[in-house]
Amino acid sequence: MPVSTRTTITEPAPQTEQPKGKLNLAERIRARVAPFGGVDLELPPRESARKPPDFSGFDPTLAEVRAGFADMSPDAVDALIDEAVTEIREKACTEPSS
Repeated sequence: MPVSTRTTITEPAPQTEQPKGKLNLAERIRARVAPFGGVDLELPPRESARKPPDFSGFDPTLAEVRAGFADMSPDAVDALIDEAVTEIREKACTEPSS
């Protein structure tokens, strides 16, 4: 093993000055990072929240919906439900916000 590698491995890592007393996690992190300086971040302006999706199309329970399609196979009912959900989601995404 080269001497420089051996020296690097055997030397202890540099220690930062530890404040005395019990500190919470934020204070301990701040104490370790403080010697390197800080950063002032510019916060982006807040935007209004988007309109929540309308789930009124899901008012009937899934069991009620399935009962109305008892003559269809379960796979066909699942495909129909998936199609309806996709259509509602696309409509919700394309409607302009109020």
